[in-house]
Amino acid sequence: MKERKADLFNTIFEDGVDAICITTNGQYTMQGIAAMGGGCAGVCARRWPETAKRLGHLLKSLKTNIPFVIGALDQEGNYLEPTREMIKLKQFKCLIFSLPTINNLMDGANIQLVKQSTTILQDYVEQFGLKNVMIPRPGVGIGGLLWADVKSAIEPILDDRFTIVSFEHEE
Repeated sequence: MKERKADLFNTIFEDGVDAICITTNGQYTMQGIAAMGGGCAGVCARRWPETAKRLGHLLKSLKTNIPFVIGALDQEGNYLEPTREMIKLKQFKCLIFSLPTINNLMDGANIQLVKQSTTILQDYVEQFGLKNVMIPRPGVGIGGLLWADVKSAIEPILDDRFTIVSFEHEE
């Protein structure tokens, strides 16, 4: 696992970046739209509203809060509806994964959920042959966890295909 200072959403245009992760929770509205209001999830949902619809549908229909592919982007950063065929043939610039860190917003982030999510993500990256995945500090910020605690929990899980990004102002 590597670390660097960068804006998650600017990394999608970098050579070699083939996925970004959006830290999410397990809640959705009565209309089946994922609760993606704050942090990087809020930015993602405002930029690509289809991601909140897709995640909400998956959470509601599958009744589980695990990482999902919630979108794909072309070279210009336009949303593409992800399909198995698209992923298999690498017909995208960058995949967008949900990375659950919170089950219920009232409870904040859960370190066990962060570990579970990063373990499943590691499996997806292996399965899809991805080489460069950007992740914001999971569970930190809105989630309320300390980066030092999260880092020590996920460092043994994530290999050098994963880069944790944070803003310049974050320690």
